[in-house]
This record gives sequence, C-alpha cells and structure tokens, in this order.
Amino acid sequence: MRKTFIKVAVFSFLCMAFAVANAQEFVLTGGGQKRKTFEIGLSGGLSQYRGEWNGYKSALQNFDYNPAYGIAFKYNIISDYIQGSFARITDKRLSFEATLTHMSVSSNKNDFKDVYSSGIWEVALKAQMNLLKYTSLARTENNVFNWTPYGCIGIAGYTSSSTVTLAGVDSDKSATGIAMILGIGGKIALARGISLEGEIALRFTPTDELDQRITEGTPYDRYYFGGAKIMINLDKFFKN
Repeated sequence: MRKTFIKVAVFSFLCMAFAVANAQEFVLTGGGQKRKTFEIGLSGGLSQYRGEWNGYKSALQNFDYNPAYGIAFKYNIISDYIQGSFARITDKRLSFEATLTHMSVSSNKNDFKDVYSSGIWEVALKAQMNLLKYTSLARTENNVFNWTPYGCIGIAGYTSSSTVTLAGVDSDKSATGIAMILGIGGKIALARGISLEGEIALRFTPTDELDQRITEGTPYDRYYFGGAKIMINLDKFFKN
C-alpha cells in the first residue's frame, strides 16, 4: 500500500542520485576518456496490471496480456579505450532513457471477463545500469562484452482512459498520475551500433484508482510492461 510506494520511491530516488553522481565521475583510468552517445529505438511487447479486477495476480500468474508499443531515446555515458593505434572500445555502463509508451490493461478474463479495460499513455525517465562493460561494436576485447544484463529505475507520468462494465452498464473514466519504475533486462549487440534489448519493469502507483475500484486495505494498483527494443546508436556512422 502507501508504505510500499514510499519505499520504492525512496529507493528509486537514491538510485537516481547515485546514477547522476556516477555520471559525473565516469572517467576510466589508463587512457580512458569520457564522452556521450545517443540512441533511438522502437519497443514492442505485452502489458497488464495488478489490481481488483484480476485478483491481484502477479505477472507470472496472469496470462491475459495485452499489446504495448513505444519509442525510446537514450543518452549514454561511455568511456573510450584506445587499443594500440587501431581500435577504440566503448565501455558503456550508465544510460539515461526517455520513453513514450502506450499500454493496454484489462480484467482477468477467467474471473472478470470484459469487466475492465484501459489504455495507458506513459512518459518515463529511467536510469539504466549495465552489470558488465558493454560495447555495441559487436566484438569483445579487454573484458568488454557485446552483451550484458542490466537494472533500471525511474519515474513515469501516465494518463489512462478506462471502461468498467457492470450489469451491462459502462462507466468511463480518465485519470492521470505518477508511478515509480523498477525493472531488469538484458541487451546484446546485433551489429555495429545496433542492439536488441529485452526488459520487464513494474510500475508502482500511489493510488488504488487506476481500475476505478477502491477497496479499503488492499494494495495500490500496479501495471507492468515486458518486451523488446531495437536501439540504433546515432553515432554508428562515426569512424572509430
């Protein structure tokens, strides 16, 4: 409930503060030099929510998923290694990502068929930390990998347009709010400057009103996205 949201919010704030501070100090030793690159991409996947109209089932229990899609813009903090006189290797650990995503959520079709449905537009800002030294140059040198798992945290603003149908009567409602994001994922370089990412992330809202049903003593509503992104580095045409 409220305590859970506050804990997630505090944790996300501390992680974001650490990420920003780390970005200021992200210069490698031994010839490393900090610079920045940008990526743009498309995402597609599945979305659903957790609340009264699906019995608070988790993402692993609720198989009534709905389509989701969006665009992403990423700002990478990277460092360059000069390998001899012929190669540059990028060590990319920290990224900041802005996304615009449309998600659809609905009631559990087994227990609450066609009772609740909603479309959600979300704008989010996330910090993404790679667990390994990563390059999108599709090669590995000096313990720099072309794949890595990662974690992400962030904050989102959303607007939803929902419909609840009870006894044949529709009730429409629009709402706006904020959500804290926690997620995990992985990425792999497919070619120079082109990467494939897979991610699943939960959105914790500070309200029980996402699904138009408020029940005293129950957890706040959550929604989540799981899917893939194709990202293209805008510096991919630059010579190394």
